[in-house]
Amino acid sequence: MKPILLMKSLKKYFALLCIFYVNAAFAQNQIELLSQAKELIKQMKETEAYPVLVKAVQADNKNLEALSLAAFYADKEGNRQTNIQKRNAYYESSKIFAERALKLYPNEAEANYVMGVALGRIALISSSKEKVKLSKQIKELGDKCIQLNPNHAGGYHLLGKWNYEVWNLNFVEKAAVNMLFGGLPAADIKKSVTYLNKAIELRPDYLLYKLDLAKSLYDAEKKSEAIALLKIITDSKPSLQDDASVINEAKLLINKWQ
Repeated sequence: MKPILLMKSLKKYFALLCIFYVNAAFAQNQIELLSQAKELIKQMKETEAYPVLVKAVQADNKNLEALSLAAFYADKEGNRQTNIQKRNAYYESSKIFAERALKLYPNEAEANYVMGVALGRIALISSSKEKVKLSKQIKELGDKCIQLNPNHAGGYHLLGKWNYEVWNLNFVEKAAVNMLFGGLPAADIKKSVTYLNKAIELRPDYLLYKLDLAKSLYDAEKKSEAIALLKIITDSKPSLQDDASVINEAKLLINKWQ
């Protein structure tokens, strides 16, 4: 081989080698970051875990797990904010991460789930018209999530919440549904109870699922069952960062409903 051609071949070889090692370093870095974030979550330090998850996405913005976790915990962090601007910024971040996950992995249950969660949170703070528009998308995402993975606890929780929220739409919002969109898929408080029971069956340790089920049971005129479930929550040991506030809300509802 001629010297010039040999040099070009060597340069190409070393360039490819550098790319390989850089990519390997980023992959290793992301694995470590995800492991660190999960450990913080186990320690009920989700607020500290979130920026670590953002770094994991920056290390590889095509990784479904990193994108999904970042979307989910951005949503949770937003829900903890008292400042409206900060809250909305977290919700927007959640949506951005979820949109990328869904774009790259449209047939993955987790991508559909986190997109539904992100839109669900935005719907709760939106105008009646926007809430109705988002509701249709959330239902579709929830249905696809459990279609792709029939054992996805979060997907059943999403559909349980969807039925609860749509069933509780006020008169103006229901009128907007019929006028602008020709109605929504039928929502039923009994369906909400069924979906939430399934979510709890799949993940019995998640206190938020039980709190939401108690609310649906109460609206389904099953007050005694709702209060009994709330008492189970108040006797439970926190395992997630928000569990203390869930337990506190359960106590307030017991006093209100008894």
